This record gives sequence, structure tokens and C-alpha cells, in this order.
Amino acid sequence: MTTATMAQCCISDLAATRQATAEACLCAAEQTRLATAPVRRLAGVIAAKRAVLQAAGETAAGYTERDVQIGHDADGAPRLHDVPAPLRLALSQQRLHISISHTGDHAYGLAVLEAES
Repeated sequence: MTTATMAQCCISDLAATRQATAEACLCAAEQTRLATAPVRRLAGVIAAKRAVLQAAGETAAGYTERDVQIGHDADGAPRLHDVPAPLRLALSQQRLHISISHTGDHAYGLAVLEAES
């Protein structure tokens, strides 16, 4: 079974509320790492976090964007970096693909969960 979800984040809205949104959606390490990043990058990370939580469905019940840390691999591809153990265990049973895109005033996060065969 494959589950794909997409989430979006409005870049101009985020620009107006950057600090409050960063505190609400990013863990401390991400807040430090993204403190000077362009708003569109911050919006992409937040959209990806939302997409991962939506794709995880009931498994993610009770978790928020702050609980999911998005990092990047050596090639720059977005990857799940750190998540709470129960959620990590549930997600480890599936293959997770994350994509981040920007266009105009919106950033999009796509998460695809594939059952391991």
C-alpha cells in the first residue's frame, strides 16, 4: 500500500509571522539551523513536516511539526532526521520519500509512504 500526501505553506504569510511560526513548528536544532535561511526554505521544511504527519495518519496522532525534524542528505535531498521513538518505529516499517518544492508564493511538501515488500 502506498500513501501520498501533499501540504503547502504560504511564503508571504510565513514572512509576516516567521518567528512565532518557527517557534511553533521547528525544534530547537532546526530553529538554529534555519534562523537565517530564506523564508521559502523555512516554508518548504514546514510543508514537508505537515505532509509527513498527514501520511503517517493515525500513527502520528498526538505529534506536531516540532516532533518531526527534516534534514538533508549529502546530495541535498530532504530526509527525516529525528523523530520520537514510537513514530520512528512505525515509519521504519515503510519506505518514506520526501520532496520539497517552491513556486510563486507557496512551498509544497510531499510525503510518500510505501509498504516494504
